[in-house]
Amino acid sequence: MINFFKSKNQAEIITSPAYGSVYKLQEGKDPVFSEGLMGQGCFIVPATGALYAPCNGKILSVFPTKHAYALVSNSGVEIIIHIGVDTVNLNGELFDCHVKKDQKIKKGDLLVTFDLAEMLHRNIVPDIFIVFPKYTEKEIDVTFGQIRAGDKLVEMAKQ
Repeated sequence: MINFFKSKNQAEIITSPAYGSVYKLQEGKDPVFSEGLMGQGCFIVPATGALYAPCNGKILSVFPTKHAYALVSNSGVEIIIHIGVDTVNLNGELFDCHVKKDQKIKKGDLLVTFDLAEMLHRNIVPDIFIVFPKYTEKEIDVTFGQIRAGDKLVEMAKQ
């Protein structure tokens, strides 16, 4: 059935966690993400070294090297956010985490800052991957192009 009667309260809006440009996941330089092995979504080429909460919810986990975060929205949407390609090898260097596991978050809260200029100087790809493990590509509507933190990034049906 066509979704003519779908009400707005049946949609989940996830906002951009960063300033930059949004691209299709398949165009990313990390095969784990670009091949959809972690879920569907998109990536952002960041313009700044700050990452903000894309929704109200809770931090499920913070990777020990501070480059990856798992969140869940208040309505149950799971989100994985991963900063950079091979940044696990930095062992936390260049990252300053502002949250911890099980912390409640509000949309726009600062999650982590990272030294974008130094990453670029070291030829580290700083792309921010945002994936939704429980959604298929057809179930999410991504806003591509230039984006500001807090702007609508993804719209999806609530599960």
